[in-house]
Amino acid sequence: MSNRSISSAFGSVFGAKIITILIGLISTPLIARLLGTAKYGEYATVLSIFGITQILMSSGITNAAQAYFGRSRGEGWVDDVWNVLFRLAGILALITAGLFAGVAYFGVVERHLGQEYTVLFYLLAAYAIAMQYSGLVRRALMGLKLERYSEPLTILKRLSFAGLAVGLAYSGYGVVGVMIGHIVSCTLVTSAGIYLLRGQLDLSSTFANVSSNFSTRNLLFFNLGSILCAFFISTLYHIDILMLRLTVSETEIGYYRAALVLVEMLWIAPQSLQLVFTHTVADYWDNENFSKISELATQTTRYVSLLTILLAFGLAALSEIFVPLYFGIEYEPAISPLLILLPGTVAFAIARPIFGISQSYENLRPVVVATGVTAIINFALNLVLIPRYGIEGAAIATTIGYSCLPITQVICAKYLGYSPVHWKMATRILLTSAIAGPLIIFIAYSIEGLLALVIVPPVGGIIYLLIALLTNAIPRQDVQIAKEFLTSFLA
Repeated sequence: MSNRSISSAFGSVFGAKIITILIGLISTPLIARLLGTAKYGEYATVLSIFGITQILMSSGITNAAQAYFGRSRGEGWVDDVWNVLFRLAGILALITAGLFAGVAYFGVVERHLGQEYTVLFYLLAAYAIAMQYSGLVRRALMGLKLERYSEPLTILKRLSFAGLAVGLAYSGYGVVGVMIGHIVSCTLVTSAGIYLLRGQLDLSSTFANVSSNFSTRNLLFFNLGSILCAFFISTLYHIDILMLRLTVSETEIGYYRAALVLVEMLWIAPQSLQLVFTHTVADYWDNENFSKISELATQTTRYVSLLTILLAFGLAALSEIFVPLYFGIEYEPAISPLLILLPGTVAFAIARPIFGISQSYENLRPVVVATGVTAIINFALNLVLIPRYGIEGAAIATTIGYSCLPITQVICAKYLGYSPVHWKMATRILLTSAIAGPLIIFIAYSIEGLLALVIVPPVGGIIYLLIALLTNAIPRQDVQIAKEFLTSFLA
């Protein structure tokens, strides 16, 4: 896979992420305001429960689809991969849906969460099936290097969900309406995805026997490793919300969820790179091209670090103005956990592309161990700090847990044979941050009101870029390459 191909794939994924983020920027505060803080906390609880179970149900399916469709190994390979994953996806989705419906039907949900959650669990059963196949078809398209098709499906899903969720919540259907929006949007994506796959697969042979030379066992082991990796990563996302549910009110969970929504926006570029690397770096592993993997990893780590740190400084500097404006004045208590979460969010962003590169290696055992260690640390910290300090304790525990991830992933990368970090580069990035960060925050606090939202982002960005050039955090040769690219692009 050439650099140009990786750049093209990243452009498609990143562009779709930008559009979905913009849609979310509009729809998320509308949903939060229409539901109110307590109902928004209820919605956050349901999503966190689904997020954990989704890992067991679909993470292995989606990662295996992306990785295995990206490894064409002869005639019939793609059809065999599709056949195995389609059936496995159905089995896992039906089991998950049955569990959700079962705990609702037998009163378990009502006893432990409340009567209002019962209907939501029936909806989660339908959502499980819809989400499973929407994820499979989209990742299959990605694995087939058809990001020009897979990423518009992401936009379709987000746009249709936003329209339905806002409309139904406004009409008085509350969290039920929002969940229906999720189900319908996933169903639309599945239908469109299967239509797009018809030219790449023999869909008529979906339930045919796989070829005798195809190793279903290897795919299932990869699927299991992916599930474990995704489960450990997902606990970093969801364990804090679930543990908060035991100790604080739905309103406080709503505040914390609002803080998470904002900080997770910083992951747009790293998340896009992680997705792209999962299926595009496989060729380098197959050819044992460790120098190329190291070069790609170090360059990615450099610019992901610089970009995410800049965005974190901007969000920190403007949080007191932006949070009440975006979510409403009643969400002002979300500012404190947001500020605590930012350092860990930056660390998680740095780890994401490294994780994606390591995950493209066929043996996932080292990655499983690395993420598992991080998940255990995060769980232990949340267990200790949440009962004592509430949402601030959750934020402290989560930010420390997030900060452990790049450490464990760098150790894993070294074990696999590549180096994602040059310490001289890291020192220059830290120096840039130490100089630029206080300046950006000083400028933000020197300007009153909404005017800061207009002035701080461009001025802060220019200051940060200049300091990065002076410290050589951005090498001059990279500036020249960027200049030549822009010149050829605009010519």
